[in-house]
Amino acid sequence: MKSGGPIHPTSRRPLAERQIKRGADDKAAEQRRLVDAADFIAVHESRASKKLQELIYNHLFIRIEALLSDDPECRAYVDMLRAMKERRNIAEIAARKLMETGCLKP
Repeated sequence: MKSGGPIHPTSRRPLAERQIKRGADDKAAEQRRLVDAADFIAVHESRASKKLQELIYNHLFIRIEALLSDDPECRAYVDMLRAMKERRNIAEIAARKLMETGCLKP
């Protein structure tokens, strides 16, 4: 008895056919991803998006300031920095450092 090529155990279809279908599915998924990425870039670079990002950053800084003032250890660090005449926005610096180190993903 002569047998054909290998088959997939659950679909019972030839593996070659399944691989071709998977390749076509992967290609279609990649096309959708590229179109979505292009759409996102257009929206992301718009003026409205920049305004929204600025608004979100401002809320993040306000929240970090609240966390800094509520935590006794953070308050001690802030007080030390103020004693050293640090005048920059500590919450903004903290948020930027968190994003640079990967703790907050942009």
